Amino acid sequence: MNASGPARMLVCYVGHHHGRLLHCSPCLTLSNDCIFQDLIFYIPFGGKESIMNFRQNLMEAMGQNVHFVIDSWMEGDNLTASVIWHLEWKGKEIPHTTGCNFFECQQIDGKLIISKIIGVEELPVKPGDWVLKLLKATIVVFDKFPFPAERIVAYKVGGNT
Repeated sequence: MNASGPARMLVCYVGHHHGRLLHCSPCLTLSNDCIFQDLIFYIPFGGKESIMNFRQNLMEAMGQNVHFVIDSWMEGDNLTASVIWHLEWKGKEIPHTTGCNFFECQQIDGKLIISKIIGVEELPVKPGDWVLKLLKATIVVFDKFPFPAERIVAYKVGGNT
């Protein structure tokens, strides 16, 4: 893998995170106040220690035979990058396990530091057209009852309203 800048860091992060590219681990640096917002969890993981604990639990749950495999990565503007990955068991792709991580970095003393990670994973259950029907029904209710709708959209899980 021939990445540089934030893209190299995220390849190192994902590789280290998932037991691959361990020779890159020195470039792995999370800020102490890093946020990991994995969209399958209601509340983000806040702080380096919390994220490291989650990563340890994830690696234990995956066992020895499951690995993350990097499909592609992309570097964006302002020290951002993303990686698309999937899971493999004994070298064989596990269906419905594609995911994407988005990284925001900052440069401190010439070192790239990960300050925010957003994770999006493929759902094993495919809701298909139901998502559009649910969206339409939600918007109809919001339009009919704007006061409660305003309160719902102002609410943040794990935060202040």
